[in-house]
Amino acid sequence: MIKRLLAFLTALMLLPVSLSLAEEETKVITGPVAKTLEELNSMLSSSDSVTTMIDEPFCENVTDEEAALEAMGSVMDQLGCDDTTILILDTVRSTEDDLTVYTFRQQAGDLAVYGGIAKLIVDRNGTAVAAVATVYPNMPDTENVIWEITAEEAEQIIREQTSEDNARVLTGRTHQTLLPIDGYKQTYYAWVVYTDNPRQWTDAAYVAHYLNENGEYILSQPVSEPQSSDSMSGAGTEFVFAGMEESSWTGEVTMFDGRKEEITVPTMTNPETGEVFLGDVKRKIVCADFTDFVSNKTVTLIKQEDGVWNDGDLVTMMNMAKVWDFYNEIGWTGPDGDGTPVLMLMNWVDENGEPVENACYMGKQNGFQVFGFNRVERNGECMDILGHEFTHCVSDSLVTDLPYFNDIGAINEALSDTMGNLIETYINETDDPEWLIGEGARDPELILRCMSDPHRYKQPEYTWDMYYVPNAETPEEDNDAGGAHTNSSLLNLISWRLHEKGMPVEEEFYYWMNAIMAVVPGMDYPMMAKLLPWCMKQLGYDEWLPVLEAAIEETRIAETEPDSIPEGCSMIYCEVPESMQEVAGQIRLTIFDQNDEAVGFTWPDARAMGILYVVPAGDYQLQLTAPGENKGDTAAWVLSGDNWIYIDQNTDFPEDTLFTFDGDCIYELTTNGLP
Repeated sequence: MIKRLLAFLTALMLLPVSLSLAEEETKVITGPVAKTLEELNSMLSSSDSVTTMIDEPFCENVTDEEAALEAMGSVMDQLGCDDTTILILDTVRSTEDDLTVYTFRQQAGDLAVYGGIAKLIVDRNGTAVAAVATVYPNMPDTENVIWEITAEEAEQIIREQTSEDNARVLTGRTHQTLLPIDGYKQTYYAWVVYTDNPRQWTDAAYVAHYLNENGEYILSQPVSEPQSSDSMSGAGTEFVFAGMEESSWTGEVTMFDGRKEEITVPTMTNPETGEVFLGDVKRKIVCADFTDFVSNKTVTLIKQEDGVWNDGDLVTMMNMAKVWDFYNEIGWTGPDGDGTPVLMLMNWVDENGEPVENACYMGKQNGFQVFGFNRVERNGECMDILGHEFTHCVSDSLVTDLPYFNDIGAINEALSDTMGNLIETYINETDDPEWLIGEGARDPELILRCMSDPHRYKQPEYTWDMYYVPNAETPEEDNDAGGAHTNSSLLNLISWRLHEKGMPVEEEFYYWMNAIMAVVPGMDYPMMAKLLPWCMKQLGYDEWLPVLEAAIEETRIAETEPDSIPEGCSMIYCEVPESMQEVAGQIRLTIFDQNDEAVGFTWPDARAMGILYVVPAGDYQLQLTAPGENKGDTAAWVLSGDNWIYIDQNTDFPEDTLFTFDGDCIYELTTNGLP
């Protein structure tokens, strides 16, 4: 029974410096030399937020909220707080093992500080056994701020800003916040305006756009759920189920691969009309048309037409009920733990009516926790994908202000991958021995990742391995929000190692569920490397601690700097010229092979004004792009000889653009020819 839970380019040639990696010794040669690992690593800088963990007991007799406030107050300085830091108790959650997590939200005046979260963890004896927090010191005074625009004006600015993307502004959810931005040492008074995510450049259903108090655009970032409490109540959900009676449908369906299978699916019947709808009165799950809901918030129920259902809808409903039951068995009711009704939007299409071949958790809307599914790929047929999306809501509920970019985005993705595979394994819905993601539809082309072998789907096995991508200063579609999906393999491999070595599924699920509870918005991989062993010890899983520690060492998640070059690979490094640092977030480096196929793609590391990337030894062409002089334009350069050559439609493409990169070497690229 599962436990219950609440690489220098010289003036003439590419010149490698060989490294004796085993002895960590750099061979110096005459003339300009390549960067050593030590020199590269010295360029990495830390962020402005403070994420800290106290992983030992520090206070006793914490038996109620007042005592929790006192306990948290006693360690605020250790957590990076200063005299401008205000923490307000937000939620309290407990586990079967009587671990209680008190979650505090950082506030400045009447404004919440986005991403400022602290957690106090107390054991059954009332001892504060840990505290973990992401806080932003030096918060400004909020009393005299003058908001030059209204919420409605902010929404109109974003409506015009995103018109080319046909983004839909979520009217009524706009609110004010304090927005600290790492790397800029600046905090903004900001309006937050939410739109949908029409380009679907991440799995996040929404994009949060930030304007300063004068209406100037600051930035945007993907989010899973709008954070305003307005229009988030459950009012209006009960009408969907009112007067309906429980029923079920049993029959044969055609699976994605053509197999026939008999299944039973919960339905609900209107006794007055005899109409049968794809819904579940008991679990409060209902299926509705995607377009009607997105266009005008109408819940048009999916119903049986002349005795016929859409087979994909039936299978998706069946699997959602199974995932719902799995979490309910451990005391977590519904996707958010609060029993909020589930709205499954079927036949997900874009603004042109074309199917969106994806599945997604779409946040809380109109009192429902909403999920979207398409009818082409039939992602809902994959139990691990259903569990993945469901867990996104679980994580959002437990973490609070959970970002979807860089390390924390990758952690978010990995936790969902892990839970999805654990769920399908526990309920015997798979015979997958590799922990693939999306194998349930039995179509190899639909498989997304392999948790046991990341390289198979071009993901890294450890930090600064090939395929590893750096944190992005500006999370966007073409950088996978800073590697949210790409770098998720690091944590995925850790969870796989636990499973591979025999950790019982129920214990591993409970372990990861507790780990999620302790995550805070500023969590990165190095901090995760500290949290995971603590959590293992706290739960008494000492038998699995050596496996975990070995996996952490294997994946190098405790490291932010490369300490070696992957065997047979080269490191490429390029400094961002000072004149281009203002647009560093939009700079991209693409690596092409001899066949003009793109084999690598990266951007400046958010922690340093430089690009660092690992490629297998070989012959490559390098192209750099950055924003052009006019809005929407892109400038491009190709590396040729000892210069970057600007290329456009009037430029003859240079011939000497292919360079040989030897293995076990670091190459620094010239900046000659760049602005």
